[in-house]
Amino acid sequence: MATIKNPTPEQLKSYRLSLGLTQTEAGRVIYTPLRTYQDYEGGKSKMHPGLWELLQAKTDNGENG
Repeated sequence: MATIKNPTPEQLKSYRLSLGLTQTEAGRVIYTPLRTYQDYEGGKSKMHPGLWELLQAKTDNGENG
């Protein structure tokens, strides 16, 4: 089983923009407040690998909300 790592701020922003989501919308997908999501993209805190996996899983399935 592959180990999932914390995403970098650059990965997060690139992924979010590729989906056409705002930071608010991306945060809602993973049940995270805007400020927390901004901290992930700003490099002030690291997103847990489980949240990164959740974001990818929900958006890959077309569930943006």
